[in-house]
Amino acid sequence: MSTHYSSEPTSALLGIAQPLILLVAGIASAASGHCQTMTRSVSSAEGMRLLADLSVFKLQPPWRDLRCNVEVAKPELGFDFLFHTGYQVEVPIRELAGGANELTILFRVIPLDRLNDPSYIMQTVPVPALEEGKGGGKFYGVFTVGEGRYHIDWLMRDQRERACSRSWDLEVKLNSKDSQLREWIPQALVDLRKPLFAAEPPMTRGPESPALRLSIIVNFDPSDPFAALIDDPGLYGLVAILRRMGRDPRIEPYSLLICSLENQQVVYERESQNGIDLPALGEALRSLKLGTVDAKRLASSKGPAQFASDLIRAELRKESTEAMVMLGPKGGSQIPVSREALESFDKSGKPAFYLSYYTGQNLRPTRDPISSIMKHLRGLEYSINRPKDFFNAWSDIVTRLVRTKPGLQASTAGTAATK
Repeated sequence: MSTHYSSEPTSALLGIAQPLILLVAGIASAASGHCQTMTRSVSSAEGMRLLADLSVFKLQPPWRDLRCNVEVAKPELGFDFLFHTGYQVEVPIRELAGGANELTILFRVIPLDRLNDPSYIMQTVPVPALEEGKGGGKFYGVFTVGEGRYHIDWLMRDQRERACSRSWDLEVKLNSKDSQLREWIPQALVDLRKPLFAAEPPMTRGPESPALRLSIIVNFDPSDPFAALIDDPGLYGLVAILRRMGRDPRIEPYSLLICSLENQQVVYERESQNGIDLPALGEALRSLKLGTVDAKRLASSKGPAQFASDLIRAELRKESTEAMVMLGPKGGSQIPVSREALESFDKSGKPAFYLSYYTGQNLRPTRDPISSIMKHLRGLEYSINRPKDFFNAWSDIVTRLVRTKPGLQASTAGTAATK
């Protein structure tokens, strides 16, 4: 299969982006106990078993004594600037009927420009005891790749040593109009999808390369004001954007504030020179209960617009930071910002930017209090719907900020993505 990337969300990718799910007789349940691991070494006992399993790919036609249907997902570029791909597997119920079973999936991904450097990925899916019936069970798998050409050998076996196999070729290539994104996209990279709040390695900045101290506010409300929770793609996108900001060597995310404007709640706040503590941020977000109404909120006369004004004003007044970036979904409260609130902002001259983030197909023409505040501050607003939008916006923001600080090297925004 040869394909160019798509930057638009598809239902297939949204499915495989979730943990492995087992669908049996039309009832969806989380497949507990599954795991996905990757290795490049086959020296262990488990690795030797892997080699024995992968030897079936030398046989023609593919192994079919365990019936299954494998559909390959089209690669999509995520906000982590990796291509997300994977597969959907369907197994007839009659193949799974009987006592409890376990499906073991083993596959290797070989970059065609590095044939001697394959990656081996293993995962398991437990299957409960099932009665004979119609229909099938489905589950999904996902992995990430950089730009390049790959060959994938895929094998699934059960505890009765029945196997099903398939091989396919994959070409992941940027469109010519998006070639500037290659700066952030690794080449011939294979990896698992990282945990959402996985820690970032510390950013080393030498004294000869001063960094701009940035104040960042992130609003984790859903794009849809009627939704109780932010959806998984939206959450992954926000965290990926925040992670990318922290990787820029010329930017120091010194002050970070996480909030819910609708709930009028500050979830996490920290000032630090040690970068963004994503694991701590993830723990803090567990306390965020979107879609609920707190008694204090009912008693408050401020409203989300006034709450946002107070947060932004406080961040702009901080002497420890040199610019402010607001990141969050477009929309939210339709209550406009009062004239009194707008006039209360000091003329600090501190640069202010708003990344209005939305991954849906159509933006709603709702009022946005942050947009009103940014207009009053003469700040800049950028609409972020695709990875390309964020690349262009962040490049423009950093270029503008670089001009404000002597000694800051005006190199391209960010560094090339690494594993």
